[in-house]
Amino acid sequence: MHRETPVDTTQRDGEPPVGPAPPQQWPPRIPRTHAPWWMRIRDLVLTIAVWLAYLWILRKPIVIVIGWFSPGLEAFLRKKIDIAFTVDLRPYVWIAAVLVAWLVLSGVLRRRDLSRQVDAEHNVPPLPPEQHFAIAGVLVSKLPVWRESRCLRVHFDEGRITSVTVTPSS
Repeated sequence: MHRETPVDTTQRDGEPPVGPAPPQQWPPRIPRTHAPWWMRIRDLVLTIAVWLAYLWILRKPIVIVIGWFSPGLEAFLRKKIDIAFTVDLRPYVWIAAVLVAWLVLSGVLRRRDLSRQVDAEHNVPPLPPEQHFAIAGVLVSKLPVWRESRCLRVHFDEGRITSVTVTPSS
């Protein structure tokens, strides 16, 4: 059980079940996808290119930070790297324009695939309310109360949910 879970989690009459939210996974992970190999290579190349451009734009602050730790290395880097802070943004604007044009053209050429709906074989039908209630541990006899409710009033005490009151529709 999660250590912040309240001890008293019994359901009271007329109140919906209240449970703590599960702890979030940290750090957040992006799940692997089944993208084609060329998309993965493209994403890797674009990511590396953007990071290199970012490092190049921030070369002066990076050399200054290195200088805090090693003044000799800072002097060496100032001789080897032109860190004058005059960044000509035209190449970046052209690169951005080309990438935007490529994305727009790709979207227009693949609009049929991008707007396609889920196949019927992959369409998962929704669970009926009875199964939802059974999974949540709520009595099915409470189904009319939940259907009539339009507002749930949540009561907090020291950052925890203490109770939930169902407000029927008027």
